[in-house]
Amino acid sequence: MKNSNDKVRYLTEVALLIAIILVMKLTGLASIPVGPLVMTFTMIPIAIGAMLSGPLAGAVLGMVFGFTSFYDAVTGASLMTGAFFQLSPVSTFILCVGTRTLVGALTGWIFRGLKKIDKTDTVCYFATG
Repeated sequence: MKNSNDKVRYLTEVALLIAIILVMKLTGLASIPVGPLVMTFTMIPIAIGAMLSGPLAGAVLGMVFGFTSFYDAVTGASLMTGAFFQLSPVSTFILCVGTRTLVGALTGWIFRGLKKIDKTDTVCYFATG
């Protein structure tokens, strides 16, 4: 980041995407129940943040989503992660928070790597999206 305007823009983008993730989670807009499982579209703002702001932002956004998933596991809101939490709370924390943090970071790293190859960014957006 070159100057303070870049830092403010970066923090604003990440904060807005965190707010979007939390609103999607709290309102249930991103959740589609399929039996005992729940499909979610919460990875969309995480991928957008990782592509626009980099791997660190993707990791932070993924971590926020992971903590919301772990909260669901602790409270029993999600049947599958709630069952995993009964077996092993530590493994459930790693499953919820660790993997989602890595997904956000890896999306940003893959985007940056493909951006070096494809200057038009078309392939980058499709591959990491």
